[in-house]
Amino acid sequence: MRSLALFFVGFLFAAPAVAQAPPLERAGEPVEKLYEALLAAMKGGEALGVEGRTRLVRPAVDEAYDIAFMASKALGRHWRDLPEPQREDWLATFRRLTVHTYATRFERFSGQAFEVGEIAAASRGTAVVHTRILLPGEEPVEIRYRMRLRPGDGWRIVDVYLNGTVSELALRRSEYASVIEREGFAYLTRSLREKTAPAGTD
Repeated sequence: MRSLALFFVGFLFAAPAVAQAPPLERAGEPVEKLYEALLAAMKGGEALGVEGRTRLVRPAVDEAYDIAFMASKALGRHWRDLPEPQREDWLATFRRLTVHTYATRFERFSGQAFEVGEIAAASRGTAVVHTRILLPGEEPVEIRYRMRLRPGDGWRIVDVYLNGTVSELALRRSEYASVIEREGFAYLTRSLREKTAPAGTD
């Protein structure tokens, strides 16, 4: 009886299990799944149309990106000033823009291939996934993804570096800040919604 009692005491007061963070080598998985969707969208091409490619790409974008994190960082200091309804509107607008960009830029297949390479640890617990887009008869396009662990969801993309060095998030933040200062936040969201409307995003 004594050993049985000790077992239950140990069970009741044992330290709770700590969820294991996904290892660094898994940081490339969301990028690989995104590339699979893009390749399918390109092969579907004109037969799918923009709306079909949007439907195909949207789930992959939602699974690969930390949209909420990127949307807030893209507005910089202006994010802090937004009331909750405008924040929600901005998150939806930023998501539509991200999906629309992929659906319109990756519109046809002509032998392209995606290559996911080295995964390196980076600052503040992030990781960088090195990839290349291989284009027939042209120089490969180097794209790096900065990944961040989101609690409960694993690795997510929080920035994209075009040609390996140019931060897409920094470019957007600079562009959006300029528009807000000239025209206001309402103008920014309205112009982006107009830009993405033909893609049929929700």
